[in-house]
Amino acid sequence: MAAFAGSPVTINFHPDRAVLDGTETLIERLVLADDVAAVVLDPCYRGTAVEAAAGKLAGRHGVGVEWHDGFRLHVDDLATRPDYRGPRIVEVARAVAARHAPDGWLDARSIGDAVRAGAHDPQDLKKVWHHVARWGGQVSAP
Repeated sequence: MAAFAGSPVTINFHPDRAVLDGTETLIERLVLADDVAAVVLDPCYRGTAVEAAAGKLAGRHGVGVEWHDGFRLHVDDLATRPDYRGPRIVEVARAVAARHAPDGWLDARSIGDAVRAGAHDPQDLKKVWHHVARWGGQVSAP
């Protein structure tokens, strides 16, 4: 997610509540130092290599690192809405939880881990994220 300088507009680089219909934003030639006021991270990345890398990137370009409230959804709650993105997505979510979120709580990190593992179609994982962003609760901001 990036907050743009000189504007109240926030662009999310992950689908979120504002883009649940599948609409996505393509940003061409984004210049971090000129166009971005802050790199905004999900709290699931606090204390991780992602936070460290974002801090270095932001520091090199003179922008800040900020945190949003984050979203997480238990896989059992996701399973109550098979019509939202289809029953196959419920099964994908269960598989992701089994491998990447043993407590059953899906968030940006567990879904990102699943993307990197390569065991599922990235479009299916994006639909799992749609569930999390739409129906999940916010995690308290750090």
